[in-house]
Amino acid sequence: MKTRIELCPRLQLQQPIYIGEILWLEGMGNYTMVYLEDGNKILSSKTLQLFNRILPDDTFLRVNKNRLITTKSIDYWEQFGSRTLNIKLLNGEMLKVSRRRIRFVKAHLRVAA
Repeated sequence: MKTRIELCPRLQLQQPIYIGEILWLEGMGNYTMVYLEDGNKILSSKTLQLFNRILPDDTFLRVNKNRLITTKSIDYWEQFGSRTLNIKLLNGEMLKVSRRRIRFVKAHLRVAA
C-alpha cells in the first residue's frame, strides 16, 4: 500500500502524491521544494523541519540544513578525512554533509547498503 503525503491541497485534488515518489526535498526558508521521481517539482508551504518530522526515518535522511534526501536518490558517497563527507545524487548533484550530521549519515548509509 502506498502512503500519501499532503504537499499542496489544490494539486492533490488532481493527482495524489505518495511518499515513495519523492527523491529529495530542499528547504527554502518557510517553504520546501519537493523533487519527484517523474522530474516534477512542487513548492510546498511547509518547512523542511516539518517534513523531517513526518517522513519515515528509515527512508529519508537529513544531510544538512537545507536538504532531506531519500536513500534511493544516492549514487555514491565519499569521505575525505574525518570532517568532510560528500554525497553524489543520481542527478549528478554533489551535496556536502554538515559536520554535525556526518556520524549519523554514515551510520545510516552503512545500514542501508
